[in-house]
Amino acid sequence: MKQIGIVCFGILSLCLFYGFGMGRPPAIFNNKDIHASAVEDSPFFLVISDIHLNTCRKVTDVDGDTDPSSWNITKTELAKLLDKKPRFVLFTGDMPAHHADVKAECNCDKHPVDHFRRRDYDTVLQNFYALLKGRDIPFFFVPGNNDVATGDYGKFTENNKNVFSDVKNMYPTPTLNTGVSKTHYPYIDSLNSEDCYYSVCIASNLRLIVLNSIILCKSEANTYSQDDGFKELDWMKTELQKARNKKQSVYIAMHIPPGEGGNNSKKNPGKALWKKSLVNGFLSSTDTYNDLIKGIFYGHIHTDECRFLYNKGGDSIKSVAFSCPAITSYKHGNNPGFKMMDYDKATNSITDVITYYRDIDIPTGGWQQYSYSQIFGCQNGVGFINALMTKANKDLTKISGPEHAIFFLKRNAGKNPEDYPEPEEMKVIWR
Repeated sequence: MKQIGIVCFGILSLCLFYGFGMGRPPAIFNNKDIHASAVEDSPFFLVISDIHLNTCRKVTDVDGDTDPSSWNITKTELAKLLDKKPRFVLFTGDMPAHHADVKAECNCDKHPVDHFRRRDYDTVLQNFYALLKGRDIPFFFVPGNNDVATGDYGKFTENNKNVFSDVKNMYPTPTLNTGVSKTHYPYIDSLNSEDCYYSVCIASNLRLIVLNSIILCKSEANTYSQDDGFKELDWMKTELQKARNKKQSVYIAMHIPPGEGGNNSKKNPGKALWKKSLVNGFLSSTDTYNDLIKGIFYGHIHTDECRFLYNKGGDSIKSVAFSCPAITSYKHGNNPGFKMMDYDKATNSITDVITYYRDIDIPTGGWQQYSYSQIFGCQNGVGFINALMTKANKDLTKISGPEHAIFFLKRNAGKNPEDYPEPEEMKVIWR
């Protein structure tokens, strides 16, 4: 008889929102000294996501994609942190503007939408090259649903062309400052160049697994088959076993996370982001290799959140996945943001999460930051993740933080559970 159980994702969100009735971020978010010594004291890496650059856009708009001026402000802040020598930079997807923003801002009577979007992602990739190549900092690209030459949610490579094909200096690998020779770290250990999923040995004790989550997602525009998804998950399991054999810790990166989008309330019900059978396969592997996995990172959601992965019984949190907030404010009205991840070099455990964000109303920058350890009262250091999971296990309920900036969700466990029902797609049956 097969053992079955229920697995779900708890979602914790720190919304860097300008809109949705929030006004300014709460006071705790404005403390510029909250993590002043982190760069000097701890090894770290950077996570950036959802730039959605629109090279046609002339002005900053809280409901529009990223204009060149705003992107330049972000690059200036990134350059300061890059001078502090992060271990690597992880970009979790979506370089070009959304179709609607291109149509609103560009002369699409003269050129098709894809002409402008190609210019957008060429610009972003060349910018990353300029920022990172001379500093000799590894860069790892994760494909987003917009990073497709043939349209959103399409196949990464069509007719032997993809977003890297026209970008000199980068083609054909989705990395910078990373080789293929296994005599020098970091190196690409396994690469599916057509579909853009790969693994990198960053150090002798650390492996990064990059997934193409478009293959796994539930979108009707997804042109990949379910068999393609099983093939990718089988590959991931092979890479996890390699890590076990080599006594390596593992980070997993993707664009679209498993679980649901939206906030799962009646007003904004969540929708399953992955095909259920593929969620099952992913969670089965992350449970089996849970002792190796030190961090899961994703984008797509555009807000600052983390997702808790439960065990087979659905009663205990086993892993934490961290989102990266978006640079764009398109439709969400959020302040642009990105993340610094502190980690312990010996164990590769995440020791704190620091979110940098910019008040979009301040044209000259206005960068601020906050740390998870201080906001959630979890001691930073090697016990940070366990402290975060323990706190979530005890108090994973909706709370009314300052201006509703912080909220927790757990299946049927809020102050008003009828307002936050467990959606059917949250249930995952193990096989």
